[in-house]
Amino acid sequence: METETKRLSLSRFVRWKFWRNVLVLLAGLVTVYALFCAEENLRGKRAWEAYKSEVEAKGEVLDFRKFVPPPVPDDQNFAAIPFFAQLFDYIPGTHTLRDTNSWTRVGILTSLLPNSVHDLDGGYWRHAKSLDFVDLANKWETTNRSSQNPPAFTTDQTSNAIEFITGKLEPATAVIEEMRKASQRPYSRFNVEYDAEPKFSIILPHLAGINSAYRILALRSCAELQSGGTDAAFADTRLMFRLVHSLQSEPFLVSQLVRAASFGATLQPVWEGLEQRKWSDEQLKELISELRGLDFTGDAMRCLQAEQSFCDTFFEQLRKSRNPMQDISDVVGNDNNFSTPDFPAELLVMLAPSGWFYLEQLNYHKLYYNQTVGVLSPNRVDPDLANERKNPSFGGNSFASAFLKHEEMAKLLLPSLQSFVFKVTRAQTGANLAAIGCALERYRLKHGNYPENLSALAPEYLPAIPKDLIMDQPLKYHLTANGTFILYSVGWNNKDDGGIAVKGNKDMTEGDWVWEYPAASVSR
Repeated sequence: METETKRLSLSRFVRWKFWRNVLVLLAGLVTVYALFCAEENLRGKRAWEAYKSEVEAKGEVLDFRKFVPPPVPDDQNFAAIPFFAQLFDYIPGTHTLRDTNSWTRVGILTSLLPNSVHDLDGGYWRHAKSLDFVDLANKWETTNRSSQNPPAFTTDQTSNAIEFITGKLEPATAVIEEMRKASQRPYSRFNVEYDAEPKFSIILPHLAGINSAYRILALRSCAELQSGGTDAAFADTRLMFRLVHSLQSEPFLVSQLVRAASFGATLQPVWEGLEQRKWSDEQLKELISELRGLDFTGDAMRCLQAEQSFCDTFFEQLRKSRNPMQDISDVVGNDNNFSTPDFPAELLVMLAPSGWFYLEQLNYHKLYYNQTVGVLSPNRVDPDLANERKNPSFGGNSFASAFLKHEEMAKLLLPSLQSFVFKVTRAQTGANLAAIGCALERYRLKHGNYPENLSALAPEYLPAIPKDLIMDQPLKYHLTANGTFILYSVGWNNKDDGGIAVKGNKDMTEGDWVWEYPAASVSR
């Protein structure tokens, strides 16, 4: 009995000693982990603060609030018209609209346009083509008739096709007139919820309406030109420029992308009015003023800075979050595979010191800078450099590898900068070509012909001659045998292709970017 009692006591002692050692080991591990986190938190914060002080001393702005456009009074604000204002009128504390029909009105604008009209973004003018309203009307009708039926309109029924299309656009008239009435207001500041937290929950419901309004106005303007309504066409074209300016101050890449991508539609009626020789000298002066007032590349540079400061708010959110992995998924989507065969990403992020998110933030800024430096400046774009940096290299392919090297957030958040720079370059080049085209028409109206070289335009017809943004070189210009001219940029491939635009290449990364008129224009 005594032996059994001794055995039980020894067993209890062994178990107690074992668990004591386990607890001591765990306490030691926790202490080591706490010390490790404290050191990494301090290291990460110091590294970020040092970098922040360095770049701010160079004039960079890292506070997103400084990019937010200031509020303006409604009576001076183009964006305060009911069509737009109601899209931001939420029940307090929610994203539920007071007027649930607001989206319906945007949907009506969008539903008016068939998919074929999206070709306007590429710009028929880029291939020296006016809108073919017979073709557009027949495409419009395709969904309403059997493919075996003959086309609704034949080539000699342009006026009927124009009447058909303008009739289809009639439901947009009230909104267009609402915009026109407010177009003289000096400012445009949409009531975006800039104070929303987290910042990635900010929504931009007005972009869809603006996108549709561009195309509707382009169709109306070109239809009015082809029907002889020059003054009405000019009024609609002027309103398109107001829409271009309406997004200028928004510090979001998507806003600037919508603005730049849709600008091709704005230039279609400008080109058609020139090709048809319908704009007066006074109208041409106003068009030149509008075109020269556009600075897509400068606005893009500001927006790229704002994008960095916007993402900084996300890093702040991650450092404070109880569930950072969920926050990451909310921002970049659930389709990304965050797990690796040997380590679940959720556990890695949960155990990571908050200081690692400072290091992620630091590397995001450095990689962002490395992607953009030398690519874009106010008067020069280097497409070769942009293409070279299209696919940046990161710390590793797997989440764990890149995260341990503090580059995973950069991998997830860096935008497609090459695509963005390409689109704003194309938009600014279009504005420059159109401005010169208007000045050339002013010269022709006075002299009866086009000048031998562009230097003859300045300063009487154009304050200064814009250069080709591609590598800051002169735009190409020469007269043609048919009595017109060809004006072009060497385009994204940075190669003079003799004024040949690649047909059917929607991205337009090959061939030149051309402004010219068909030979038939000479007979007008």
